[in-house]
Amino acid sequence: QGMSVIAGAPKLGKSMVGVSTAVEAARDGWRVIYVNAELTRSAIVKRFRSYMGTIDEDVVRQIQIANVGPGLSMERFIDEVNTCVAVDDDRILIVLDSINRIVDLGVNEDGEHAYWSMLRAWSNWAMTSRRVSEGKIGWLIISELAAAGHVKGRTLEYTADLVIRMRSADIPNTVNIDVPYSRFSESGEAGDHTREFDRGRFIKLGNPFDGSI
Repeated sequence: QGMSVIAGAPKLGKSMVGVSTAVEAARDGWRVIYVNAELTRSAIVKRFRSYMGTIDEDVVRQIQIANVGPGLSMERFIDEVNTCVAVDDDRILIVLDSINRIVDLGVNEDGEHAYWSMLRAWSNWAMTSRRVSEGKIGWLIISELAAAGHVKGRTLEYTADLVIRMRSADIPNTVNIDVPYSRFSESGEAGDHTREFDRGRFIKLGNPFDGSI
């Protein structure tokens, strides 16, 4: 719903959450465009297979993986999205994995100013498209955390409807998840979660049931 941001350090499992969100949105009838700027095509497909287990062809048809490379611009991105969208799609979820890498691929100028300027442009465009489409276009943006613990660049924090933060916990193979901001629900701690890479899921520690997300 709206524009959501998942932020964390590298190798914590942000893409795992992105993949699971894409699959569950597709099951709910959304057209999903997964913009992959991080992994090889085979690696991202493997992650989708791990999460789904048994392949559901109806779900697969709802998901398009857009693998992007150097020289990416908003205009080129729009062209890529247009090739994935059907005429009768009325709910479209765009997953950017990750926006920092996408901006890196698109920056043609030297200096940090060009990077931050383009990051603001992408986040503002996502927010505007969500608002103008009256919710028909949703965004899940995967980002890095700054050293201070906030979303890198801060622009995404200011424009997002939901911010999920993932940080390393004191237990091996475990991450701490919290929600510092949400427009639609309560914010607060989600607790420590163990990563299950073979299933592409997180299991909440201390939950006697399968509390996977």
